[in-house]
Amino acid sequence: MPLRSLLVSASVVVLSTLSLSAQSLERVIPLTDNDPSSMDHPFGITLDPSGTSAYVPLCGLPAFSNFAASNNDNIVKVDLWTGAQLAVGQTELFPEDACVVKDATGQARHVYVSNSTSGTISCLTPGLAPVATITLTPCWGSVFFSVFPFGMVASPDGNRIYVTTAGGCGTIDVIDSDPASPTFNTVVQSFTVQDCGGRPEWLAWPNLLVPITTYDANYTTSRAGFSVVDVTNPANQQAHLVSSIPFPFQYHFATEVHALSNGRVLVTIGGEVYPTFYECLSNGTVTRSVSLNTLTGINLHGLAVDPEERIAVLTSISGSDTIWVDLATFTVVGVFDHGGISKPNDVVFAPDGSRAFVTMQGLTQIDVMAQIPGYTLALDVPTTVATGGVLNIGLRRCESGRPWALWASLSGSGPLNVGGYNVLLTAPFYELIGGVGAQNGTASASFAVPAGPSFAGFNVSFQAVTLDRDGSVRLSNGASTTTF
Repeated sequence: MPLRSLLVSASVVVLSTLSLSAQSLERVIPLTDNDPSSMDHPFGITLDPSGTSAYVPLCGLPAFSNFAASNNDNIVKVDLWTGAQLAVGQTELFPEDACVVKDATGQARHVYVSNSTSGTISCLTPGLAPVATITLTPCWGSVFFSVFPFGMVASPDGNRIYVTTAGGCGTIDVIDSDPASPTFNTVVQSFTVQDCGGRPEWLAWPNLLVPITTYDANYTTSRAGFSVVDVTNPANQQAHLVSSIPFPFQYHFATEVHALSNGRVLVTIGGEVYPTFYECLSNGTVTRSVSLNTLTGINLHGLAVDPEERIAVLTSISGSDTIWVDLATFTVVGVFDHGGISKPNDVVFAPDGSRAFVTMQGLTQIDVMAQIPGYTLALDVPTTVATGGVLNIGLRRCESGRPWALWASLSGSGPLNVGGYNVLLTAPFYELIGGVGAQNGTASASFAVPAGPSFAGFNVSFQAVTLDRDGSVRLSNGASTTTF
């Protein structure tokens, strides 16, 4: 149906503001390794570079009396939009996180998986065929029950994988991930980052952000934060404890950090009196924080930020919640309860920012979250353009692959009610151009402004409209007027 017909015939207002938006569960993606004897509970989730699929390790459920029976040893690749399971790959016991290494064209070259129980890393093809199993540096004189690899990150050139370990090893192993190297898929370096663990992330090459959890001498308390490590000179590292001073027998911990484009560092701290979300300078100075108080359980685990760095989503593996934080105001704008046994673990955003995908470690599924707070269609139009110049128009938050259209009026910026929609144009208005949203949710159009003097002083008002995957029509939330 043409967008004009949808615009005129629709009967509900779909415009929203950040404070009124509420995330919702759109659907679930079931997970299985096709083996009924193993438990298919997921741990982490990592996007494929295509942005349409993801790699999800199936860890199973830990049961210390019988590791073989309760640990899974598979990873699956799923289509995030259709929910179809595309491939199943063999790992070792209790796979946790995946790391994708890209080739020269930006496509996936290899997938690495951290196997916590086995103390190894699996290397697979993008289609999840096995390539190699990599044994990590022993901790406490052995491998099994001691190394516990957790998070991984690839170097920008794709030639190295940096693996954090949990359980007190304090070691980062460096794997050669260059297929042209004679030491491909072997550990080529190890260095100590005291109290490290969790999911690392680049601050800016060569500085790596690593979550840390530091215990006192008697293990009666702990504090948490992050270290900044120069991986080209690992001795050059600085630890920053950002959590509050603990009470006796209160154990803080950090599992994930995130670097914003402005150099600020986001870190989730669980185990405080109330779990707390922090924003810090790279030197550890806390700039803002938000206590989650009684909103959720204390065990914060996953963290993701939307592509525009507007919204952060945190997972509470003990509270069964995802918590949504507006990064402009650093306030909570939503809490979604996934259910008592769901155990939300990890989360990623779609490249267009329209959905968040959350792994449910207590279940065998991914929860797909829609209605992301503040996901309003944005139209960027200059206020003035000289005659004879070029008018450049941009759209943001248009779902990838979904149609959009740009409308214009010479009569003013409304408002006008059309079929229940708040159209910010004055009749008559006309459709100028249309297209489909790019993978990152953007679109653009350019127009040459005639140079004749008769066009000088013209005011043109613009508004955009798009049709989402779920059939909703959204209009840009402001009229933009350009004067020639």
